[in-house]
Amino acid sequence: MKAMTTAAIFVSIAVTTSAQAQTYEWRSEMKLCQYQGDFDNNKYTAKQIENSHFVLNSFTRANLESFSEPMSNLFLDNISSKDPEVLTKEYKQAKSNIEQLELVPEAQKYKQQLLKTIDGEYKTAQLAILAYRNPSKALKQSPPMCQHYVEALLQDETAVQNKWQQVIEETIQKQAQRGAMHLKAHRLSETWKYEKQKNEDPAFYARNAIVSSGFYNCVKSTAYRPELKTVSANYAKLNHKIFDGKYTAQCAMRQE
Repeated sequence: MKAMTTAAIFVSIAVTTSAQAQTYEWRSEMKLCQYQGDFDNNKYTAKQIENSHFVLNSFTRANLESFSEPMSNLFLDNISSKDPEVLTKEYKQAKSNIEQLELVPEAQKYKQQLLKTIDGEYKTAQLAILAYRNPSKALKQSPPMCQHYVEALLQDETAVQNKWQQVIEETIQKQAQRGAMHLKAHRLSETWKYEKQKNEDPAFYARNAIVSSGFYNCVKSTAYRPELKTVSANYAKLNHKIFDGKYTAQCAMRQE
């Protein structure tokens, strides 16, 4: 699932204004704001600031894009192109890229948190692939709270179909917080899709939903990733430190 970026997507424009001061500009896509602040170039470089922003932005999106969100009706059809070897190669490259980044000193702890987050993405994707290819092995490696999805895959077709219905109900209930009217509409949509898929290929779609929705989301919920509000607060705190609390913002009105 591609997360929305709450921290800034940066565009750096550094201009020397004195022996110690440089001006750095960056923008926030979500808030449609352009920011500008002066920093002490005896303490930081523009590249360090850019890299530090990049690290914080990375908490708001998937870092392993070859297998970032398998919630699709085509998940099982495409599983062969997203095999463990491809995933592992991307994982190693992603970690190497982050480890080599030079950050401002105050952002070093966020680098370690991001590496831990990427580890969680990797483990989640690994288990999702394994649950389809080898459920027995996946069961042994899965978090206890998520094992019931894989257990159903190892039982008869009745158990698989029942688990599919449970996954659909879980998906519907996640919409409850958005209000009764939305919940009713979502239930109608999910029920229509379920009936259509059941008539087409119930065995395929049941396993697809159990792995790519129920099991995947359960494992993902156990992986480490800072909350977005924490990331946003850390981002503001870091900028306050870098720019000594003196930076400006110009924001445009969002068009609906």
